[in-house]
Amino acid sequence: MASGIADVRRASRVPAVFAKHGFGYFIHDLGLRMHLPFHRRLLLNTKKPSDLPVRMRKAFEDLGATYIKLGQLLSLRPDLVPPSFADEFKKLQDSVRPFPYDKVLDVIETDLNKPAHKIFSSIDKHPVGSASVAQVHKARLKDGKDIVIKVQRPGIEQLFSADIDIMKFLARQIEKKKNAAIPATKIVKEFEGYTARELNFLTEAGQIAAFYERFKDSKRIKV
Repeated sequence: MASGIADVRRASRVPAVFAKHGFGYFIHDLGLRMHLPFHRRLLLNTKKPSDLPVRMRKAFEDLGATYIKLGQLLSLRPDLVPPSFADEFKKLQDSVRPFPYDKVLDVIETDLNKPAHKIFSSIDKHPVGSASVAQVHKARLKDGKDIVIKVQRPGIEQLFSADIDIMKFLARQIEKKKNAAIPATKIVKEFEGYTARELNFLTEAGQIAAFYERFKDSKRIKV
C-alpha cells in the first residue's frame, strides 16, 4: 500500500482504523490484510456489519482532519454516496484543539514578512474558533481598527496531500472490483479540488469581496 505514498506511517494507520471500526470485510476484499499488524490479521472479522454509515463516520473521526472534510463534502452529495451515509456524515464536527499561539505568530510573521508588532497593536492569544484547516483570532491594527485573522494550521497542506495520495490508492483498489457501488475515483478527484480551494485563502477572500459588493448598500447585512 505504501508504494508511491510519501507518508508510510500514515498509510499503514488507515487500514488499522478501518479494522478497529468493523471494516474487516472491506480490508479483506481490497487485499489490504497484509498492511495490518500480525495480531490484527488473526482477529480480523470479515462479517459485514449492519450499521455501516455510523461505523464509517466514526472511522473518519478517528482518522482526523482530511477524512472529516471528506465526510462533510459527501454529506452534501447524496448523488455520490447512499443517502444513509450522507445523512450520517452531517454529524461530523470540524472543531479541533487549537494550535499554540507561538505557532500562530510564526505563520503571521512568515506570511506577512514583518514582525507582528509592526502591523498589529494587539492579537488575542485565545482563538474565537478552531477547525481542522485554520483558526481565527481577534486583533487590532495599528490604526485602531478591530479585525479578525484567519491562520492556517501548520502542516495541514502536507497532511491533506499525504491523505489524498492514500485515498487515490484506495479508490483504484475499490474500482478494480466489478461490483464497486460508488464512483471512488470521481469522489477523490472532486475532494482534491475542494481541498485545494479551501486551502487557498485568496479564493475565500475573493468570495468575501464579491459578497461585499453584492450587499454593500444593504442595511441588514454587513461585510
